[in-house]
Amino acid sequence: MEAQAPVVKKRVIKIKKSSKVTNQQEPEKQSEQPVVAETTSEKVATETSEEKEQISIIPSSRIKNYISKEKLNKELDTLIESIKTSNDNVDLSNVLTEEYQKKVGAVIKEKEQKKEEIQLNTIVVDVLSKHKYKFSSNSFKVLSVFLDLMIEEITLHAMNELVKNKKSIINLKYIFNNENTSGDLYKIYSNLVTYVNEKKAQSTTETTEQSETTEQTEQSETTEQSETTETTEQSEVSESVESVDTKGINFEFYIRKICNKLKVSSDDFAKIKVSEKYQKFCSNIVLDFLDQVVPLTKILLEVMTTKTITDLVFETIIKIQLFNNEKLDSLLDELHKRLKN
Repeated sequence: MEAQAPVVKKRVIKIKKSSKVTNQQEPEKQSEQPVVAETTSEKVATETSEEKEQISIIPSSRIKNYISKEKLNKELDTLIESIKTSNDNVDLSNVLTEEYQKKVGAVIKEKEQKKEEIQLNTIVVDVLSKHKYKFSSNSFKVLSVFLDLMIEEITLHAMNELVKNKKSIINLKYIFNNENTSGDLYKIYSNLVTYVNEKKAQSTTETTEQSETTEQTEQSETTEQSETTETTEQSEVSESVESVDTKGINFEFYIRKICNKLKVSSDDFAKIKVSEKYQKFCSNIVLDFLDQVVPLTKILLEVMTTKTITDLVFETIIKIQLFNNEKLDSLLDELHKRLKN
């Protein structure tokens, strides 16, 4: 008797009905794909593959999840899924703009002329799916490499300050000790909401006094968190499977990996440990930057009249933010060098 192949179950995310959707930039036509959440094992395989490429520590797949699923395509994905899971025909006037209603009407008219079967919800899903933002395979790698560079700069400064003060745990105090205003990317990350708010908090007398004792309280946070354990990595990866709001997807696990990478660059850094607060701070820096990328992407697509987001789009956004930076050329050279690895 032949053994049956194991059945891999995929989780389908059911989402509540959305309000009327607004029109977006029209991307190139693409066949309808079912909205199915990747399993944890699939996520692990994707990110493990990226690690082998050694292009960046922050995975482009996680950045894609955040920008596409949580930002650019979230509204359409929500509407599409609500229509797919509905047993009733969609009320076009309640959920679609006039422009989308016209597109659906044109498809229905064409099917009537060809005497084809008309399934309203299927037609609506097909029309909406063709208006989602699409991305080239390499586009998100540009952002992941750039964010690696940014977190490395912040962390190297904090580590150097840590060594000067003969301490062993990276906490937020050392980011603002002799603040690295001459850093190549300082003008970008220093204007992000997370950085600005924490700088204000660190400047208060109370916070300064408290930071003197943080090394003891944060000792329990570090406890030599195992960077290579499978359970830790899988829990981090599975977290990105679920669609949650703004700070749901985080990069804390990868912040720690960047810190560990830098630890081997100098004997002085060898015994340094990383606090959870520092990981969370840098993770939110990453999210703040991506939140700025989203509206700039929409503007750039409109100006360029392009329908697909490519690596050129994201690289142009980075250039726009660095246009008056004296190190622009060297930063781009490093970006391209890492992308080729």
